[in-house]
Amino acid sequence: MLHIFRKKGVQRKLLLILLIIIIPPFVMWGFDSAVNKEPAIGRIGNKEIKQGAFQESLIAVKATIMLSYYGNYELFSNIVRNRPMMNRYAWDRLIFLSAADKNGTKVPDSDVFSFIRSQPIFTRSNGQFDPDIYDQVIRKNLGLELRNFEEIIRDNLRIQAFQISLAGEVTVPDSEIAELFSLFNGKVDLSYFVVTKEKYMGTVSPDPKEVQDYYAEHSREMVAPHLIELEYAALPYTKTNRREVIEKMHASYEKMLTYPTEFQKISNEDGLRYQKSGEISVNDLIPGIKFSKDIHNAAFSMANGEITTPISSGEAPGEMYLLHKLRDIPEKALSFEESKGKITEILMRQKSLIMAGTVAANLYKEIRENLTPLEEVSKQVYGTARSVKDITLNSYLDDAGAANTVVEKALKAKPQEVLAPIECAKGYIIARLEKITPGDPELFNKQKDLITSQLVRAKREDIMTKWLAEKAPKTKLIANLDEL
Repeated sequence: MLHIFRKKGVQRKLLLILLIIIIPPFVMWGFDSAVNKEPAIGRIGNKEIKQGAFQESLIAVKATIMLSYYGNYELFSNIVRNRPMMNRYAWDRLIFLSAADKNGTKVPDSDVFSFIRSQPIFTRSNGQFDPDIYDQVIRKNLGLELRNFEEIIRDNLRIQAFQISLAGEVTVPDSEIAELFSLFNGKVDLSYFVVTKEKYMGTVSPDPKEVQDYYAEHSREMVAPHLIELEYAALPYTKTNRREVIEKMHASYEKMLTYPTEFQKISNEDGLRYQKSGEISVNDLIPGIKFSKDIHNAAFSMANGEITTPISSGEAPGEMYLLHKLRDIPEKALSFEESKGKITEILMRQKSLIMAGTVAANLYKEIRENLTPLEEVSKQVYGTARSVKDITLNSYLDDAGAANTVVEKALKAKPQEVLAPIECAKGYIIARLEKITPGDPELFNKQKDLITSQLVRAKREDIMTKWLAEKAPKTKLIANLDEL
């Protein structure tokens, strides 16, 4: 195997300590030793897939995602928390491994060696591979033996080689490269008006049968959301006293761990601001705390009764928090009577959007066939048409919503062309293209290779998706991947 990775060099204790702090350990990732006792979750070709084999695939997916998103722990955490998506990745990985086995795809040790050496997470600040860092991350943080991790990488490279052979040579025409560059770098000037769905909300109402039919079809979606209740302690800090505040909060934290039922009393005695959240859902702000993704994620991933270590609100000045989870209120299925009001509102919004779309289509027809100026037609439903300049794919129009769809269509239009009605967050937008400002040609030359590689990757992914749907080994799932 790859013994060179395990050769001990000079110990770099400080760096390894920092790694322990920066990369939290995934102690739950160990391999299941009782694979044979596990139930089957499905079949790929003629092979029965046991729970243990699936768990190993899930571990491999997590390790692979860690390498891909090293340096962006927040994004990594959001991905691995999405269990249904992770389960599907793990299942698809098993399908591709089965195909690679059947194809006889092999990867030598040297390729595994080169890949691991190239990963930034295992290198020193000078870019050199460090066996000590490698050992620390894999053994301590991932909870894997080096040989297991190296076989994960070998299988990943086997899958990659099989996929490349499956896709063959992928080419991208210059027109597609230019179109994608324009989409992300072009700007448009528009004149537009919006036919809002809110305008018709009061004119539509669903009949009782529609409400009943909707509930019958969507009853699983009619739930009271999962709620939690917290108490927390807070202490403000500045750039100059942040360390002292952390030390003080840690002292309070130690006492709270010993006497969790006296969280409020300890907070008051230690001069911390104490507050309860009341019942809140994941879509709510925590009362009294300025929104922070770190704090929000911690609050909704804590176990019942858990107390967090000090969490910062962000940049100074700010506040340091200790959170204590008091209780979970599981999501609850709602009866028809409990759901009726919500369903009525949903159907009213659907109907009002349809009505707005019908009105927009008629107004667009008037512009195209009767040559009525957009500004005149706008007065019928909107008032004075708006004019905006330098709108990009990431722009937001206050009275319409995200501008990405209208910008994408406008970049393919000609100046003075009126675009057909486009559905937006607020209803339907009718826009006239006034001007296109293309992206900088020098920037295009710099980005061309990157855009080409992105398009090649996208085309290969399309080929893989089609292969999974049409030509992959026959599979049968016993377990529900969304619930496993």
